Amino acid sequence: MNRNIWQILIFMTAKTSKKIKEIILIYFIGATGYALLEILWRGYTHWTMAVTGGLCFLIIYKADTKLANRNIITKCTIYALIVTCAELIVGTVVNLRLKWNVWDYSSLPYNYLGQICIVYSALWFALGFPLSSLCKRLMLIFDKKAKDAAIRYE
Repeated sequence: MNRNIWQILIFMTAKTSKKIKEIILIYFIGATGYALLEILWRGYTHWTMAVTGGLCFLIIYKADTKLANRNIITKCTIYALIVTCAELIVGTVVNLRLKWNVWDYSSLPYNYLGQICIVYSALWFALGFPLSSLCKRLMLIFDKKAKDAAIRYE
């Protein structure tokens, strides 16, 4: 009986360890990608953008698994909403509440509180196309079932 418990614990630990590695890698990709994108776009970034990017990509990655049967336009719309909502939440805290002035979209059309605007939401929508492809590739790395299914359909 005692041996069976240890086998279960070892199995659970191995599975949990793999999941934790996946989460850390996905977060790191999102944090790095978001920060690099901002550096390319604006010439600089702020550490809060890396944190936000990591969280956004984790949510997008998980959403992509749930949206597997949806068309790409639906996926990109949802991804844009995820990032836009994150920008509003983070912007409200870091820019309006803490006065860190990380960004200000007040001069752009159709902005809300200077924290989000239609221009950047459209950009996040466009970036949804490569993000969806990246999510699929990462899922093939981490998910044996997805890898097996991809091999069967090739």
